[in-house]
Amino acid sequence: DQIDHLVIETSGLALPKPLVQAFQWPTIRHAFTVDAVVTVVDAPAVAEGRFAHDPQAVDAQRRADPELDHDTPLAELFEDQ
Repeated sequence: DQIDHLVIETSGLALPKPLVQAFQWPTIRHAFTVDAVVTVVDAPAVAEGRFAHDPQAVDAQRRADPELDHDTPLAELFEDQ
């Protein structure tokens, strides 16, 4: 009858801070606590200073999908994350 854990997966590049801040909304702040934030990255790409193996392919995918509209370039989002 009670929820023990809630896992939220955000696909692609996500900014975790606004998501974590949402748990401070008055309607839910007493029901949930944020215990951890886990980020998975493409380690070989990051070691080479890139956010993905093929940034051009990621950008082409973003442009082809209207649901993936970002005002900020993905490389900047990666730096913020």
